[in-house]
Order: sequence, then structure tokens, then C-alpha cells
Amino acid sequence: MYYPAGDYRYDTPVGNITDATANDVSISIEGESLLGSRILVNNTSGYIIWTKTNYGQFSNFERLSILAAYSSFNSLNRQPSGTAITMTQSSTGDRKYRHHTMSKVRFGSLNGDVAEDYFTKYINVTGGGRLKFDDVHGSGIRGVNRADSWQGSVGIDITDHYGPEINASKLWGCEFAIRYVSASDPGPEGGTFTNLNLDALKGFTVSSRSVSGEPGLTLRNVNTNCGQYGYSISNRKFVKIDGCVMYNETSGGTGTYTDIFLDNVKDSTVRDVQFQFPTNTNRQALRIIASQGESKNIKIDNCTWLNKGVAVSVGSSNVS
Repeated sequence: MYYPAGDYRYDTPVGNITDATANDVSISIEGESLLGSRILVNNTSGYIIWTKTNYGQFSNFERLSILAAYSSFNSLNRQPSGTAITMTQSSTGDRKYRHHTMSKVRFGSLNGDVAEDYFTKYINVTGGGRLKFDDVHGSGIRGVNRADSWQGSVGIDITDHYGPEINASKLWGCEFAIRYVSASDPGPEGGTFTNLNLDALKGFTVSSRSVSGEPGLTLRNVNTNCGQYGYSISNRKFVKIDGCVMYNETSGGTGTYTDIFLDNVKDSTVRDVQFQFPTNTNRQALRIIASQGESKNIKIDNCTWLNKGVAVSVGSSNVS
């Protein structure tokens, strides 16, 4: 599907599809330019909902803006336009194929950041593997009080998906910027997240169900400015957090803040991380616990501690 430059209003989703055919299915949705081709979502269900109950699901999105517009078109006070893109397939954690790609796509509000419009989620992906998103931007409401800006639920929500890659992207104005979780045990492995800007209540959340820890996770060159925590990582091993800059948004949130929270994480590295902004005394830069299993062999190297509060907190006897 190709969108020449222009505005395209959807009072219902362009697709609300449940597909049980015994074959792989692919879609490609492309616009002329990021600002030239605009999808205006004037409903509470989103732009596209696609469920594949058999075989594989493959998608590509390029060069367009997908904008929440339900409140503006209907003169309502902060009613969400649903989840912009929902893609669900039965093949959980598929490691052989790249199921989804996205490049130069913007999610936002019809009337800009200062608006009543927002999405509950920008992207919701379940199943499959190896998604690759480059230059994806999501922005929500910019309220007078910073806490008003966290209206949406999740920027990018990924469940039971093997080895996602997200690069050169910005997610702003929601409760969770990126959430990557496993509903199955053992869950999918891997994940590479680089050159990102996360500005949300909770920045980056990763959770696997396996107590033994799913292997592989990289966060590199991520600029993080959040209200409750920066990164929360549970039940993982071989984690690399490298070259990130951590801020703490102090004009909203809970007051008590943790930059990096590790729970049951093993054989991992926190390197060259800058903990900036010495304003919040109720701040823990790095907290390590083991609510189940154990956290061990975590190397902390060449970090810069400019925060007030606590540099490193160890809160469990099963940490070594």
C-alpha cells in the first residue's frame, strides 16, 4: 500500500484482520515522506490490527506519520486513539526470519505535542523474531505539569519475540518507553537497542520468566530521562549496558528513582555510563537484587557518578 503526500483519515482501522491461512503473509505500507504522508486515526482502535494464527507474519513500514486524532475530530478531552499498530502471530520467538521492519515512521498527535490526542500504544508486537526498527519516533502529550505527559501506556510493546533491534529512535510521553517481556518460559533471547532517546515515566523494561536467565541483551548509547526508573531488567544473563547517559526527570514521577535496576541478572557488564543531574537525593544509580535465583558476576567499569543519593545498592543476600 502506497500513500502519496496527503492526509488519510481512518474512522475505523485500515485493517482488523484475523488470518488463519496456512501460508506466510506479508504487507508493506509506504509513504512519500515522513511529514508528507499522514495517517489520521479518528477511532479508538488504532490504525491496523493484524492477527496471524498460522504460519508467519511479515511487515514493512516506511516514510510516514501515524497521528492520533480522535479527540481533535470529536472535540473530546484526552480520549486515546487506541494502539496505532498491533501485530500478533502464533510463532513465538522465531529466530530464523526477520518478521518486521520499520524505518522513518513517526507516531504523534494531530495538532503537535501540545494536544489532547494520544495513542495508548504506538506499536504492539507479539510473536515472531528479529524485528528491526530504525528512525522511529513517538511523542505524546506535552502537559503543563510534566506528569501530564505520561498519558499513553507503552511506546513499543514487544512480547515473546526473538532478538529485536531498535536503533536511532526516540520515544517520548508514555508510561513505558520500551517494554520487552516474555509470557512463555523459556522466553525468547537477545535484543539490541542502540542510539536511543527515552523520555518516559519508565524507560526500558525487560523481563523473562526463566529463573535461569535468558541470554543476550545490549543497550548502547541510550540517552535516558525518566520519572520512576531508567532500566529495569529481570531474569537475564550476558547483559551489556554501555555508553549510556542517565538523567532523572524530577518535576514528575515518584520522587524515589532508580537509574538501572537489575534483578536475577548474571555475567553482565555496566560500562562507561554517566549518571548525570545531582538534584534528587532519593536516587539510586544502580540497584542489584535477586528476588529469585541469583545475581552474580556483574562488572561495573569506568562509570561517572554525578548523581546525589546512592551510587550502588545491593539489596539481597543472593548477590555476588
